Amino acid sequence: MSDASLALQQAVYDALAQSQPLQNLIGSPPRLYDHHPQEPIFPYVVIGEVRVSDYPGLAGGLEHDLRVHAFSLYGGQREVKEFHGLIREGLHDRALTLTGHSLINLRFVFGDILRLRDGETWQAVLRFRAVTQPLV
Repeated sequence: MSDASLALQQAVYDALAQSQPLQNLIGSPPRLYDHHPQEPIFPYVVIGEVRVSDYPGLAGGLEHDLRVHAFSLYGGQREVKEFHGLIREGLHDRALTLTGHSLINLRFVFGDILRLRDGETWQAVLRFRAVTQPLV
């Protein structure tokens, strides 16, 4: 059986990588990572931290608290807010196919837009809640 968190990450990656509006911002192949590149080309997106816990009442069910980050050097908030909207629309309530698991739901919880300490980089942080269950 595959790990549900890894299957969810792959499905999220596939959904974001196939989004044409998002590709218009992060290129093709997309600058979409599961880590922060050492010498990044801006703008880019990182599928970030995940917290996984049991989901009571659902056999083998897991709840995933997933974060997706977008980074921009655009001179203002416009580009990072575009990222925020595209990522939210691309994942919220999306019926993704996971290897070895079924996705019960995927919901946008909240997001933040902030300027990093360097004074130049803007970051959008989006949090999603997903519930998965192993296929039988």
